[in-house]
Amino acid sequence: MKVFYVVFACFYACLFAFYLWGKEHKVQFNYPSSNIYPTFGLDASHHQGDIDWSSVDSDKFKFVYLKATEGENFKDKRFLDNYKKAKQKGIQVGAYHFWSFCKDPVKQVQNILSVVPRKEGDLVPALDMETIQKCGFSSHGEEIRVIKAHLNVAMAELSFQYGKSPVIYTTMDFLSQHAGLEGYKAEYWVRSLVGPPFLNRTKWLIWQYHNAGKVDGIEGPVDLNVVRENSSLKRITQP
Repeated sequence: MKVFYVVFACFYACLFAFYLWGKEHKVQFNYPSSNIYPTFGLDASHHQGDIDWSSVDSDKFKFVYLKATEGENFKDKRFLDNYKKAKQKGIQVGAYHFWSFCKDPVKQVQNILSVVPRKEGDLVPALDMETIQKCGFSSHGEEIRVIKAHLNVAMAELSFQYGKSPVIYTTMDFLSQHAGLEGYKAEYWVRSLVGPPFLNRTKWLIWQYHNAGKVDGIEGPVDLNVVRENSSLKRITQP
């Protein structure tokens, strides 16, 4: 019996080590079944260069989140062109903002509002909150307080401006390191490259499952996503 437990423990230790290795080296283990997750989407920015939207398969990719802004004043130079051409292709479009916890939250919201259209049928803005960066916080407790203060500002103003709460994009690591982030009344878009997000399935709406996908019309790697169920996009569509 001791041999069995030793073998059992070794097996799971090896499996866990393989998981950590795959996570570190961005090995793609998961390819979501289209039978379970029939609605696929993309997210892109200026890093993808000049996208040929006429070649993107809109029958497969039903939505796209495009980077619009970052911090207090950065604006993605390709956002407006990508926004216009993706919509012409019939793909539902949303915009995302890369959030900085080192910057003024009010000015960041103003940056979003200056670029992201308030347009019925578009997806509500997403807040990319995946890193605390090197902001010089004195303690982990201060990090938590800053995150919550920033979220309170962003959630209140963007919900008012766009008619629904913004989407929070984050990672499993960030969630595990900052307890309480899951408690907001928002839809969650979670990056999990090795397997489905370890959140309760009712708590995530979008799953970013790949960060190096290949898509016709896009040179180089691009992020790939699925939504939880067919009706999910309605939950984050601007009224």
